[in-house]
Amino acid sequence: MKQEINVYWKNNYGVDHCYPFCRTAKKLIKLTGSKTFNGYHLSVIEDLGYSVNVVPYVPAQMRGGV
Repeated sequence: MKQEINVYWKNNYGVDHCYPFCRTAKKLIKLTGSKTFNGYHLSVIEDLGYSVNVVPYVPAQMRGGV
């Protein structure tokens, strides 16, 4: 089983933020105590063997997630 998470990037007032999209990413974000991932978080997640997939930001899809 391939370990992967889905995230999306959103620009808020000129600052890019990386948000979790799938269930696994939402569980991992709870460990950070934050609402978004930063570069350090993503590098540690990749070191754990996960591949990070970026999905497009489509506001209509963001309500339900995967």
